Amino acid sequence: MKNAVYQKVLVIVAVICLIFAAASLLFRPVRGNQPIGTNEAISEKKQNIAQKYVSSSMTFDEAVNAFAKNTGMSPDKAYESFFAGNPKKNGTEETYRIIDVPVEVTESYGVLLKLFCQVQSGDDSQISEICTAQLANKEGTALKPFNGDIKVWLRGNNAVEYVINGDFFNSGTAVVAGSLGQGEEDRELFIRSVVHDSSMNAEYLYEHNKIYI
Repeated sequence: MKNAVYQKVLVIVAVICLIFAAASLLFRPVRGNQPIGTNEAISEKKQNIAQKYVSSSMTFDEAVNAFAKNTGMSPDKAYESFFAGNPKKNGTEETYRIIDVPVEVTESYGVLLKLFCQVQSGDDSQISEICTAQLANKEGTALKPFNGDIKVWLRGNNAVEYVINGDFFNSGTAVVAGSLGQGEEDRELFIRSVVHDSSMNAEYLYEHNKIYI
């Protein structure tokens, strides 16, 4: 009699354990790719570990010369393209900084997203406008032609959100155009790069992130 009761207790305990194990598997949080489209959808972990390098303060001419060096443009052409191709005031009295954001395309290849920012007079830790953006090579690597779009938003005075969406080709010639648009809340910078005479092989990248200055 005691053995029968003991066996029933063991069966009940085993059933309860199985129920709890199944519930823990069924309701555990799912990890992986999440839908992107709002600020809240950007991974908090990714925001916290996003790297950036901010230059010291520089003049307008210094910022344009750095832009020209990375693109191979003449200083005159760089001046025309600096504000994403839009007519602007000369900006010679303003102060600028360059923010370099490392972006990993593959395990063996990465680029820098360079954000050229006008900062507030008297407080160069606060951004007043993002003038232009460009992709540049990391030290020791050659920049592959990029075919795609770059979108950048200034979120307040100390946060920048960006999207890079496109392909990096092994060869070809990239033609870049840009524009500044006024959104309802924040200003948007849009850069489009089109590659001609490209090779067949390409690495696709979709990077959506936010950095804090």
